[in-house]
Order: sequence, then structure tokens, then C-alpha cells
Amino acid sequence: MKKLTPFVLLLACIGLANAQNATFGGGSEDEKAVRQTEMRRFELTVQKDLKALAELLGDDLTYTHSNGLLDGKEQYLATLEGCGCWARRPL
Repeated sequence: MKKLTPFVLLLACIGLANAQNATFGGGSEDEKAVRQTEMRRFELTVQKDLKALAELLGDDLTYTHSNGLLDGKEQYLATLEGCGCWARRPL
């Protein structure tokens, strides 16, 4: 029975993942669009293209930094421009 338990847990996790995909659309057109837009945001940030990034970001953007500070769109872009925060490591 002890040898079977990890296998049963693995099957349960696989089943749960499949159920989530079925429930949440797993790859709907909306989800794909969000992922593509996020990838574009990341690319523009790495390329240091403030103009294109400003066009992509919504005017009502609220960016939450890892330390909890909040920036609006203009503050966020100014921070990127002024602090040299462009050095992002690839994921």
C-alpha cells in the first residue's frame, strides 16, 4: 500500500490539472491574448522601448512593486527610465 500511495497522488494531481483546464478554458482565445500581451510587455521592457511600452500599457495601470509600493503608469515608466531597472534576467 505504501508503494501505491505516491502513484495514486500523482494520478489525482493529473486529474485535478485536467479538470482545471476544462473548467477554466485551458487555452481560450482570451487567455491566449492575455499571454501574448504579457509577452509583448516583457519584450518591450527588455528592449527598453519606453514609447511602445507606453502605448501598450493602459492609462489606468497600477503597478505593484515587489516591496509593495504602487505606481501609476507615468510613475512606472519614469521609474524604468530613471533607475536603470532595465536589467531583467531572462525567465
